[in-house]
Amino acid sequence: MPSLNESQTLLQVRKLLASGNNQQAFELVKKLMKQPGGKKNPLYLAHLADCQIRSMQITQALETINKAIKIDPNNAMLRTIKGQSLTHCNRMDEAIESFRAALKLNPSWPPAIRGLTEVFFLQNRPEDAYDLLKPIISSGSIDPQVALSFTKVCGMLDKLDEGIALLELWVFNEEAPPDLRKPGLFQLGGLYDKAKRYDDAFVTFNKANELRPGNFRPDRHKIATDNVIAGTTKAALATLPEPKCDTSKAVFILGMPRSGTSLVEQVLSCHPSIHGAGEMTAIDDIVAALQHSDMSRMPRSEVEAYVTKFAKGYIHLLNETGGAATMVTDKNPFNFKHIGVISKVLPGAKIIHCVRNPIDTCVSNYFQDFIGRSAYADTLAGLGSYYNDYHRLMEHWKSVVQTPILDVVYEDVVEDLEANARRMLELLGVDWDPEVLRFHESKRITTTASTEQVRKPIYQTSKQRWKRYEKHLDPLIEALDPEFRPNPESAPR
Repeated sequence: MPSLNESQTLLQVRKLLASGNNQQAFELVKKLMKQPGGKKNPLYLAHLADCQIRSMQITQALETINKAIKIDPNNAMLRTIKGQSLTHCNRMDEAIESFRAALKLNPSWPPAIRGLTEVFFLQNRPEDAYDLLKPIISSGSIDPQVALSFTKVCGMLDKLDEGIALLELWVFNEEAPPDLRKPGLFQLGGLYDKAKRYDDAFVTFNKANELRPGNFRPDRHKIATDNVIAGTTKAALATLPEPKCDTSKAVFILGMPRSGTSLVEQVLSCHPSIHGAGEMTAIDDIVAALQHSDMSRMPRSEVEAYVTKFAKGYIHLLNETGGAATMVTDKNPFNFKHIGVISKVLPGAKIIHCVRNPIDTCVSNYFQDFIGRSAYADTLAGLGSYYNDYHRLMEHWKSVVQTPILDVVYEDVVEDLEANARRMLELLGVDWDPEVLRFHESKRITTTASTEQVRKPIYQTSKQRWKRYEKHLDPLIEALDPEFRPNPESAPR
């Protein structure tokens, strides 16, 4: 095997991880590990552990990073990565210990500072995060990522002026690196929103979105959606065999991002029979494998065995993730694209489809700094077109699959949590448990954009949020199908 340039390869790995291309990063690290001495190189092991964390292989990540620490025990980076792994395992006291060990080795190491801050966020301890970060910020030597953590704390503690003042110092500097300026603009827009400076917020979110690639093509996406609908008729799906195994453990919570999927999973995960696994990527892997196979040339028995292999693999993953739980939820919202595959590979699964006011959904997407599959959210017009395609696809799935799909409307959940929780538990076939109403008290770790929200009791402020920005939303409203546009007599649902 030809030798790799270590520094260039590791730089490429970090760029791939930052852009959400975990699998490509994984493959590069594996190549490094095959170099002479690679399996004992702590730097390679650190990057391997980072890839494993992002792929939710947390147990493996801990094993990898512990190997690296044995080789180089005085490395702050390795202690930091171990803290990140422990955080994902919900072993918070150990994570804090590891981050503090890193800071003992290097008191100004930004990743360790951010890691410790993140644990405080997840434990709903914003005051401790503020006390940690304030002296660092006051010192004047500010790492931009640490500044972002500090301004997030300011938002949580309603110290809005303090957070805004810090961000305004550097995010409007066009010479700042876009990969730092962009999240700063999104963060500042959120603080302006909380401060009810809505015009300033929209202008800032607009600037942030202008820094995203802007490579979404609504015309191509519409054609791709049309092709999926044309190719997954009820008759076509009926020709595919089902697996020879029990798949009733699988629960999918899906829909447009920012439609309430995190809230629904947090509610359900408080039931003793249900484990919330967060946003999994296993269905993406199954779909990719099926697309690269030629099942039309296989005997039916071979296709059945092929599908069964994927079904057993997915259920094995749920068993590893959820332990003894009767059901495990996968809340990757983009699984709405793959309901046809889900219905055949996992026919015993249940699907909860989260629905929210279309304009509120789109505005919330536009205001969110996503990593990964977010090109559709770069422009308001693109968002409107994407929403139309999503809705057409969901209506199609409901007409062709036999898998139960329950629509859960965000606004209805906010109005009457208990009634909607009962509907969901009835779909899943588990008994009522009042613990689900105390979702905001759960110690469960969530790492999505909605982490702060699911730590609070039900609140009403996200309903009809779009009205605060109505004068800016013409491109979005014009792109949406007429049924989703504002009704002059009543707000849309």
